[in-house]
Amino acid sequence: MVRDLAWASAAKLLKGYRKRRFSPVEATRAVLDRIEALNGDLNAYCLVDRDGALAAAAASEKRWLKGDPLGLLDGVPVSVKDLLLWAGRPTLRGSRTIDRNQPFDVDAPSVARLKDNGAVLVGKTTTPEFGWKGVTDSPLTGVTRNPWDRTKTPGGSSGGASAAVAAGMAPLALGTDGGGSIRIPAAFAGIVAGWQAMRFVTNEQLGPVIGVIVLVMLALNYWRTRAGGDDAPVPSQWWFAATLGFIAGLTTMMANAAGPVMVIYLLAMRLAKLAFVGTSAWFFFVINWFACRQWRSRN
Repeated sequence: MVRDLAWASAAKLLKGYRKRRFSPVEATRAVLDRIEALNGDLNAYCLVDRDGALAAAAASEKRWLKGDPLGLLDGVPVSVKDLLLWAGRPTLRGSRTIDRNQPFDVDAPSVARLKDNGAVLVGKTTTPEFGWKGVTDSPLTGVTRNPWDRTKTPGGSSGGASAAVAAGMAPLALGTDGGGSIRIPAAFAGIVAGWQAMRFVTNEQLGPVIGVIVLVMLALNYWRTRAGGDDAPVPSQWWFAATLGFIAGLTTMMANAAGPVMVIYLLAMRLAKLAFVGTSAWFFFVINWFACRQWRSRN
């Protein structure tokens, strides 16, 4: 049994549920207790739904006992960034200009997919006002602090999400990213994050912030959807493209084969139908080629 369930990865939790070593209720209580102990200092959460989380965990426990989990995230505690709609809970986006006295009766597609897969939503994490900058503080919720050093920021704009994962206040978090808002906080907090191409999951720029690298692909698989009539193609050759990308990077560093490797990599990405083939892939290889040239010139 995991000694402290608050620090268990989502993969370990799912394995434990399957083997009945512990229950979703126990895992959720451990996470909620850690939030209660640390959130006053870190300010990672702007809303904690203890009652709702425990109710969802109890329902998940019953499903696991029947051997019929709702989805591949059933019973896993997850936080949601306060830019994403969560039906029944206010989404204030770190701003005093949002009226909390209004019906919040719609789930964002990503949040809906979490619910569809049985995830236990424990609360909403902090964001700078409207997610506009790379540090996390706002007039509404105040300053969010880095769990490694309270005098420093966890980055932004998904700083509440990264602080929560790094401090063991949920093994999985849902953030958003349009210009680094997942990648920056993950780097600042020393955790692993995933960021998908536009329309790969939904029309939202979002991604999972997680503590274990294997769950990047796991979480993307769950959140990928054609919600709201989105007819974005599903990249059936994702693993093929990812493998070629890894080989391409390694080959470039070892043999300075930037030109041919770039063509192979872009072809793989095209086969995978990933939306960033025209921008991010080219940018990556230009930078990689330049770095390789510098490395070769100095060695």
